[in-house]
Amino acid sequence: GEQGLGLGLTLSASLAAAAGGSLSAEHPGDGGTTFVLSLPFVPDAPTDNRPSGPGPGGLT
Repeated sequence: GEQGLGLGLTLSASLAAAAGGSLSAEHPGDGGTTFVLSLPFVPDAPTDNRPSGPGPGGLT
């Protein structure tokens, strides 16, 4: 197979941290590795379906 540069986990961990989360590795002992991505859950805020700002022609 092809050899990578090893940047994938570093980039993934940086993206997870930027989103307020984390990336960790678990080695259960069976020869495999489990990667765990944890991200915060932020529920949707109630939305106001009215358009914001002026409408067509500058009218509201």
